[in-house]
Amino acid sequence: MEVSTATRSQTLIPGLRITRVSKAHQPPHRNSKTNELLRNIEQVCPVCFENFASNGAGDKHRVGEIGTPERRCAEPSTVGLVLKKNKYGTLVWSAK
Repeated sequence: MEVSTATRSQTLIPGLRITRVSKAHQPPHRNSKTNELLRNIEQVCPVCFENFASNGAGDKHRVGEIGTPERRCAEPSTVGLVLKKNKYGTLVWSAK
């Protein structure tokens, strides 16, 4: 029996329908160094362990060319990021 592509992408086991959950609706996680609670879409820099509201905000604080010794973390406030509290009261750096 041929299964359509739309059905195949939503079914791993015949008869079991998978409901996809967006990243924003997944459970929270914690900063591994500070143990602060973060929304699933918030990121932690693997170098300096600062919390960021998005991938873009985290990328913005990394300066220097990728793959070179000059690549480093910049002070988030010097690259236009501002501190905000997330819904759990944790401070995260945000571009807005």
